[in-house]
Amino acid sequence: MKYNKYINILFIFLSLKVYCSGSEITNNKTMITTYQEHVDCLKNAIQSAQEEIIIISPFLSYYRLNEVMDLLLEAKDRGVNITIVTDRNLDRDKNTGNLKDISQKARNILEEKEIFLLEVNRLHSKNILVDSKFFSCGSCNWLSFSSLMQYQNMESTMISFDSEVTSEMIGKFKDSLEIKKQDSV
Repeated sequence: MKYNKYINILFIFLSLKVYCSGSEITNNKTMITTYQEHVDCLKNAIQSAQEEIIIISPFLSYYRLNEVMDLLLEAKDRGVNITIVTDRNLDRDKNTGNLKDISQKARNILEEKEIFLLEVNRLHSKNILVDSKFFSCGSCNWLSFSSLMQYQNMESTMISFDSEVTSEMIGKFKDSLEIKKQDSV
């Protein structure tokens, strides 16, 4: 049993380096700012999840989701509980009120692949929560940011690997999500 504990500690330590793709880690936290760092962060968060991953993204794009779908399905096959949280209204066309095509396609593929989607009202948070070891908070819309240069915004995300801070933040987010679920019914 001790062997598994040490393997997990080593895995988490190595993940610190991988998650951040070159960003400097100080006091179990780091800031990422580039497009590639955000791509790597999303992919590595999904790959390292062992129990649960919650991705909070107000907007959904079929294109971004499709780029990580294989990783999500591998995580699901490992027994990871996956929750995608999005806003039910932000992806709607302002004139028709209908969901935009790329957002509808994203929702369809999540339903088809049986990945839990929670739609709530008035969501603007952009976070990734992995097990009790990783928490991100920033400006990146994780499941809709574009790879096309002309659409890339300057994004910044703070990542914490501090287990105490991460556990506390995950608890607070789960409490908030429960409230949002009730408000969104």
